[in-house]
Amino acid sequence: MRKTINITFATLVLSLFLLSMINKKETNPGVKVQNSSMTFITPISEEVHYEKLDTIQMVFKKYEKDAQLYLDREHFKGTPLSGKLLRECAKKTYDSTGIIVPLELALSQAQWESGMGLKGRSPKNNPYNIGEWNTLGITTMTFSSTKHGVQSYYNLIAKKYLKERSVKELFKDFIDLNGHRYASSKLYEKDISKQYYYIVRWIEKNDTIL
Repeated sequence: MRKTINITFATLVLSLFLLSMINKKETNPGVKVQNSSMTFITPISEEVHYEKLDTIQMVFKKYEKDAQLYLDREHFKGTPLSGKLLRECAKKTYDSTGIIVPLELALSQAQWESGMGLKGRSPKNNPYNIGEWNTLGITTMTFSSTKHGVQSYYNLIAKKYLKERSVKELFKDFIDLNGHRYASSKLYEKDISKQYYYIVRWIEKNDTIL
């Protein structure tokens, strides 16, 4: 008899975390683990230390699967984004920074900024509106492809936003290391956090593994 199991990206990470407790070094939630080979920022804004490569491989496999599941919704028909693309960019950023940008954050910002690359000034190549609007409404950055734009987003979030702050902290004040806001809207934090947790719940409800 087969059982249906609902599991979100966050649930997977939490489960792997519990299984790795034997080898886990003591850490504080939201504080980067020093001198570790792997650091993971979970959707609940805590950083977990892993030492086994196969664990990270499992996380990225789940990353791609959940991303594609959400992107396959009718609302996003025609999107230039894909689970594979998000996974590849997330993995490349992780390899260089040791930080995995939470999938739910990447999806919520892409949805809010450009409807998953379907609307805006240059949505296909810049679905996250990086450098698209300055105080004068002028485009200051352009990208040669969707992958170029998405990779730039992942690098930006990991290096300037999540390097010293948690996701929960960003939901209170979405600023980078220099105090610059990601978006000018005063409601941005509320909008992104609301979308973020909606995506968490949606994936949990629709992601079934037989």
